[in-house]
Amino acid sequence: MFNQAAQHFNHSFYWNCICPGGKAIPKELESAIAKAFGSVEKFKEAFQAAGANNFGSGWTWLCIDPKTNALVIDNTSNAGCPLTANLRPILTVDVWEHAYYKDFENRRPDYLNDFWKIVNWEYVAQQYAHVSK
Repeated sequence: MFNQAAQHFNHSFYWNCICPGGKAIPKELESAIAKAFGSVEKFKEAFQAAGANNFGSGWTWLCIDPKTNALVIDNTSNAGCPLTANLRPILTVDVWEHAYYKDFENRRPDYLNDFWKIVNWEYVAQQYAHVSK
């Protein structure tokens, strides 16, 4: 039952994180990401590297650790969900093969590079504002 519930949550969250054409990063979120990772570009590189190195099927997440209020990148395998580690997700990418194989075959890094074109930063910023309080 956990796997089905977690996959429902993960996919529902993922669908909210993407939209046709993407959205621009709101300034407050851009500042928080730059503070945590050095720059938005460095964050994207770290996020893509985490996703590319997530062994097997799973998810790569940008979360807030409520203990420190820090932005952290987390990988989960299969139906794993960051909520079980007491992390609060604000962005995710699906790195199960079904998410990218038709368009990218086994080139997960190419899929992750293209992911930024469809990120709904407005939704991510809403999640950030909600969980960083």
